[in-house]
Amino acid sequence: MKKIILSSLLLIGILILSISCDKIEKPYTEHNNELDTPDFPALTNYMQKYLLEDFTGHLCVNCPQAHVIADEMKTAMGDTLIVLSIHSGNYAKPQVSPYDADYRSEMGDMISADFNIIAYPSGMINRKDFNGNRVLGRTIWKSSIASIQRQAPNLALQILTSSPSEDSINVFVKTTFLTNTNKNLRLYVVLSESGIISAQKNNSSAVGTTPEILNYEHKHMLRTNITPKEGASIATLGTPLQANDTLIKGYTLYLTGKPWKLENCSVIAFISDFDIKEILQVEEVEL
Repeated sequence: MKKIILSSLLLIGILILSISCDKIEKPYTEHNNELDTPDFPALTNYMQKYLLEDFTGHLCVNCPQAHVIADEMKTAMGDTLIVLSIHSGNYAKPQVSPYDADYRSEMGDMISADFNIIAYPSGMINRKDFNGNRVLGRTIWKSSIASIQRQAPNLALQILTSSPSEDSINVFVKTTFLTNTNKNLRLYVVLSESGIISAQKNNSSAVGTTPEILNYEHKHMLRTNITPKEGASIATLGTPLQANDTLIKGYTLYLTGKPWKLENCSVIAFISDFDIKEILQVEEVEL
């Protein structure tokens, strides 16, 4: 994804903590912006995409097997599948070395609590309900996603980022409503990171050494939320939006003192129907 260079972003970013701009294109009213929103390229070749939320932890002996399945699904589906590994629960708690790293996050803990994640590994696919279950064991991830009837999306997402300064980076997300919409919708934007080398418990010799892999590569790890962890409201039931209406939101992510390696990071944005909890669209861009 082509980067954009925005003038004066550093000075403006120091003055703000989270939401930087909130711009709805005509016929809606433009709000006062604290960041200049960039010009997004024309929207082309949009398609429905899917988010696999993989609940995991470095003490979970079966989790490496789930990571293999996620990698296989990603290889098969390409850009239409986005993986987000959420380290949470008892299996993610720091222990004595080499398990002293803490990969939990406030948003990950919130999602795990909201969906009552008690078994690891487990996952959700666009938070859809499959025969009464949203939270799925790893052995049915592939069959579950294969059972989804593919349809044209109702929403499209685009992400642009500024070139990072020493202490911040700005993220802009454009939502295009492809059909008439009258729902409570929330936008979530998060940072994920791959290439993290750290110890992982493991009980499958097909995956690696047992009972642990000391130089395990953790991928797609949820690092932090960029929107508020509860999401940002982008549509409200009773205030209909029309096809081709658009909305741009901008955020500043602060980097000082953070362990993230941006060259290994991605920004993931997804929109959820607040009432039924299902994710309607997702997009990812590498930094």
